[in-house]
Amino acid sequence: MVILGLFKIWNREKSGIFWLSIGMSLVANSHVLSLMMFTILVGILETIRLFSRKMDLNELKYLMLSVGLTILMSLYSLFNVIDWILHNKMVSPTPALIGLDPNHEFSRILSNDITESATGAHMGIAITFILIYLLAQLLSKTTGSWRYWAIGAGSIFILAQNWLPTYKLINTPATLIQFTMRFLTIVAMGTTIALILYLNHNNWHMPATAIFISLFVIIIGLTGVIQFHNQNKCNYLWSLVTIIQVS
Repeated sequence: MVILGLFKIWNREKSGIFWLSIGMSLVANSHVLSLMMFTILVGILETIRLFSRKMDLNELKYLMLSVGLTILMSLYSLFNVIDWILHNKMVSPTPALIGLDPNHEFSRILSNDITESATGAHMGIAITFILIYLLAQLLSKTTGSWRYWAIGAGSIFILAQNWLPTYKLINTPATLIQFTMRFLTIVAMGTTIALILYLNHNNWHMPATAIFISLFVIIIGLTGVIQFHNQNKCNYLWSLVTIIQVS
């Protein structure tokens, strides 16, 4: 919803105000850290548009209206968070910024293992394959706005790995993220946008293609969930028994 709202605002559609506001308020009412990440993301995207001279006063007005509406719809959760901070001594976790381990990550991708792991989290083989395909297309395709989204997604993916000395960022605001795996959400979103723009740029509008890609992603996801349940010996029946026992 956040990205849909931005695209509509960029196309001078007033409905983008509501889509952006609804998306940001849903994030704010669910996870404050994600709100911070998406706020920074929107800020970066709009800064890029400003320096590329694509932003005008109407776009700025729509963004300001979205900010006001988002604050109103998020007020309940934000007020509670502020109230907790002011009336309690908040103890932060040990400062750290744990990066993804490529060896661990890609082995889990190939085995479709989706169990929780700070260093081995991944987007799944389907999304990862699409990202690699789009990055490979950069070598032969020199035009299209999809290239910027693919480059952005690929860059964030690389930065999320433990190749960089993230320990030097300890005791800086960057440690609020705690785990670079959180960036995979933005990588997956950027990959999806890049794919859609890539298909549009190449006039590839065949419904069969969209259906195939969607089914590919869904099937990989479902098999990962089934594998997770088999590994942990838990499913909806296990959950039902547990709920009955507790009650």
